[in-house]
Amino acid sequence: MKNQQYQYLCLVEELRKRLQDGELQSGSAIPSEAELAKALSLSKREVRPLLKNLEIAGILSGSRDGTYTLWNFLPFRWHMHAGIIWIWTN
Repeated sequence: MKNQQYQYLCLVEELRKRLQDGELQSGSAIPSEAELAKALSLSKREVRPLLKNLEIAGILSGSRDGTYTLWNFLPFRWHMHAGIIWIWTN
């Protein structure tokens, strides 16, 4: 099982890549948990808390139906230092 920090970075990088490639836009819904799980070779159960962490960080906005939307202050950058993942906007 991959560690959660690595999974988190993979998810952040996947969203950044899709944003950069034009597949996602600020304010649009992100792919489903199932699609992200498949892209990252994880289970939906592993993806769910990662999305929740991005919601807490202010990167995503969640809704009651389980969908998430990118907030309009993206694109964002990330850096890991001393085991802590730092995410900020440009």
